[in-house]
Amino acid sequence: MGDTVKTPATAHHPWAAMNQEELEAEYSPSRWSKRHGAQQIIGIHVKVATDLSQVAFSLTHRLNIPYSDQGPRAKLDVFGEDLPAESVLLVYVHGGYWQQMNKEVSSLFVKPLYHAGVVTVVVGYDLAPQVSLERIVSEVRAAVLWACKLARERGSKGVVLAGWSAGAQLVTQVLSTPEVKGDTPSSTDLTPYKDLIGGVVTFSGVFDLRPLVKTSVNEPLHLTDSTAWAMSPLASVGVMGRARPSLRLLISVGQHDSPEFKRQSKEYCQACVEAGMRAECVVVEGMDHFSIVEDLAQEKFSLTQRIVSFVKLCTTSPHADTPKHDKKDH
Repeated sequence: MGDTVKTPATAHHPWAAMNQEELEAEYSPSRWSKRHGAQQIIGIHVKVATDLSQVAFSLTHRLNIPYSDQGPRAKLDVFGEDLPAESVLLVYVHGGYWQQMNKEVSSLFVKPLYHAGVVTVVVGYDLAPQVSLERIVSEVRAAVLWACKLARERGSKGVVLAGWSAGAQLVTQVLSTPEVKGDTPSSTDLTPYKDLIGGVVTFSGVFDLRPLVKTSVNEPLHLTDSTAWAMSPLASVGVMGRARPSLRLLISVGQHDSPEFKRQSKEYCQACVEAGMRAECVVVEGMDHFSIVEDLAQEKFSLTQRIVSFVKLCTTSPHADTPKHDKKDH
């Protein structure tokens, strides 16, 4: 994979042969759950996520901290600052196709992480169509910078980024696109913290935005084929690989995600491996697009345990090998 954002030919991609109806189905996660109908699952997920997130507020927390003056949602919450100073920080970015959800329902797995000695930063951001996708990426980069500064001030062992669905695009795009350097308040240069960010975890992510252009998802985004590719982490894996060759990635996707979501995760993982990074893709059995994050609230959930192990690997054993092939999680 190269690092140019020039839009490549798409004929060899499976999605290129799909009509609009087929693309709409593939990129509508609610249609693939085995638990609930497409009309019910999003509402059920919001209710479950809200209830599970409330558990986090029993822990030490700071809420609604502005990390940027860019917009009213550019705020974050921090949980677990009473943990030892060297504790790892995990920065979590929610999904919702850049136009839904919020940080208030995104603290699902804060408590298990806290018990594992991890400080969690949950990021909010402004949504489309009020702002562009470029603006959202800029906000998330500012949030990551804020978290890195906190980690450095605390003497943390490291930072791990995590994102679900659209949040997976955001945390990987932040690390694979140019940064705004300088001494101004708008500077979002992460270069001084390059060695602090040790890993990325994604849940049912989207890494190539071109298939979305002809779907209803794009109505508030107004992406073209070229701008969709420019906003795709897959387009600039080489940039991230050269800037952060020691970066580790844990790319997870649900067994009951759509074939396109599973293909995207596997393709992105392979691209990361080819770019020299340590990446593995895990297909989590029994999980759909929503349960894969809901079940993270459970300490004994296999993916929760894998994340805890991954965080430790990223921040304590930078030279250890990580498997570079697809896995099934049982």
